[in-house]
Amino acid sequence: MSGAPCRVIHVGDGAHARTGALFALKTETENVSVDPVLNEPLVEAWRTRFGIRRFAWQRADVFAAIERLNALPDMPVLVTFVHAHVPIDDVLARLRWNVAYTLACCQPGHQLSQQHDVLATGEDPYVLSSGRRFQVLAPRA
Repeated sequence: MSGAPCRVIHVGDGAHARTGALFALKTETENVSVDPVLNEPLVEAWRTRFGIRRFAWQRADVFAAIERLNALPDMPVLVTFVHAHVPIDDVLARLRWNVAYTLACCQPGHQLSQQHDVLATGEDPYVLSSGRRFQVLAPRA
């Protein structure tokens, strides 16, 4: 539904949570970055400095955060895995989600799905690393 509230969960968003911040700046979605090495003082400082809204985070391994993420109010959920070093099929098996985007960098066997419907796939020429393969996924019915 166009204009309906939605949430984006950014798994493995790194110390600076840049994907979550970019989505918060450029979209109206609610954003949550999840990463065990997230630099909370730095991210809090620039969130305050630049007035970034609709942006939260959890400094945690995604598997430790799944219960909290699934407990958030129900709304459509997009999950991003931008160079996330996690087995995405294992994460998606436990997380409530509607669509996912994954970009493989160095572990395509873990970073690309073998279990979900692939809506789109290809290589993104604008990614600076040699790993550029992406998938847009939907849960299997």
